[in-house]
Amino acid sequence: MTFVTNRWVRGDDFFGRQAILDDVAQRLHRPIWLLGNRRAGKTSLLRQIEYLCDSNKWPKAQALFWDIQGAGSSDGLKESILESLEDKPPLLETLDLTIEELEQASFPEICLRLRRKVRQSSLARLIILIDEIEELVEIAAQEPQVLSAFRKLQDNGQRVTMILSGSLRLLDMDETASRTSPFLPDFMPPLLLEPFSEQETRALLSHGGIEGDLGSKIYQATFGNPHLVQSLGDRTHRLQDLDKAIEDLRHHNVLDYFFRSNFACLKMPYRKWWHDDDLLQRLEQISPQHRDYPYLKQSALVRPQDGRNNSINPLLRIIRETGRTTMELPADMPQDEVDGLAGVFELIEAIRSRDIPLNCLPPSVFEGDIDQVRSAAPMPNLNILYSTGEDHKKLHAVLNGASPEYVSGKEADSRTSVFLVGVYLFRQEFGRSLFDDLEDPWDRADKLADQDVGIPTRSQSEKKVDAKLGMILLRCLRAHPEHRYADLDQLAADLLGRHA
Repeated sequence: MTFVTNRWVRGDDFFGRQAILDDVAQRLHRPIWLLGNRRAGKTSLLRQIEYLCDSNKWPKAQALFWDIQGAGSSDGLKESILESLEDKPPLLETLDLTIEELEQASFPEICLRLRRKVRQSSLARLIILIDEIEELVEIAAQEPQVLSAFRKLQDNGQRVTMILSGSLRLLDMDETASRTSPFLPDFMPPLLLEPFSEQETRALLSHGGIEGDLGSKIYQATFGNPHLVQSLGDRTHRLQDLDKAIEDLRHHNVLDYFFRSNFACLKMPYRKWWHDDDLLQRLEQISPQHRDYPYLKQSALVRPQDGRNNSINPLLRIIRETGRTTMELPADMPQDEVDGLAGVFELIEAIRSRDIPLNCLPPSVFEGDIDQVRSAAPMPNLNILYSTGEDHKKLHAVLNGASPEYVSGKEADSRTSVFLVGVYLFRQEFGRSLFDDLEDPWDRADKLADQDVGIPTRSQSEKKVDAKLGMILLRCLRAHPEHRYADLDQLAADLLGRHA
């Protein structure tokens, strides 16, 4: 066996979690929330449930895996559930549904139709496995009616079981504007995905050829987090040295992204701790009896040492004490993805190096001169360019790299940087710029300021974009900043994890 990193596993590659699988099997009469922060193995657990249904190990049930990461709106939810159903022809046949007829329906109509079809079919149980459910936090804030659509999928556990997988960020969802009864209480309390035990960790490592004391040392270094165990085990196996493997993890920013994204999933005020110099001291001082302690422990940040004191994850201590390294793509990322993301991450680093955020990419970036971003001066306003006699061709060249904030004359911030990376990635994927089918630059500027960018259909583009990358692009290229990723770190984490 080779270690599996940066993608989900199921079947023979799946380890551990037997107790929680047994618990889920006993709870199928009610909705379930599997709570786990980044890289806790949530997707793999859902995929294993799907495997157990597909292989008839959980008889009389069919499973539908549905990833809503990056959906951003009810339209995005519709596209993502149609993608999921398209991957399950037997389920469509059992429910007497076709993608063509569902494409004509709205998202709420699809949810209602799906529940009705289950009731009318011979299917004993449909398990809907929803991944990255915290996406609902932002969607529900803009479209409260979406929660009522989700409730249409439920039938009090009679024939449909909804299993949500996501982080504590789901608790940020404000349901006060909902037009129906609250959505989340049905799923409380959540089932917490704990790190692997030392026994589970050593069993996984042994399957990959790492035995004895070395397995215990990896467990002590990782606190049993499945992703860290696999990543460190893989590097230790290849480099034949644990210290070199840890340095390789640090050097390629795997640790920085792991812990940064886990803090981003916690409740306030813990999310702010990442930016504090006394982070390690704060973690050491929190009591194991504190009500939030299980979530810090689940994130592989701390572990009780003697009932009163905490052990800090050694890998977290390393990156906090040695500082952040220059961003590099992980060594275990497939080469085709390395080729596709190298320029994007070079751009992210260039934008990060600036003291003042840009609101428009210089045209030279699209010709390969990404380093120009580091020293580029702010682009003059479009009206100023026009008043100096610049022709439409020059105005369009500026709009090729423009953000809504540039067009509207607003101040750029971290969310503007996210949009600009999305602009570059869109150009890289489709070979064209945003709204470049409009001849009048002022019409194009109006579109940029007010309209979310969509992903070209198959008839508009020769290239069919990967579904998860498409969702990431949609979240980058929202006209209103509050609907985008909050910063480049969150965007980078999703780009690195999209093949997981």
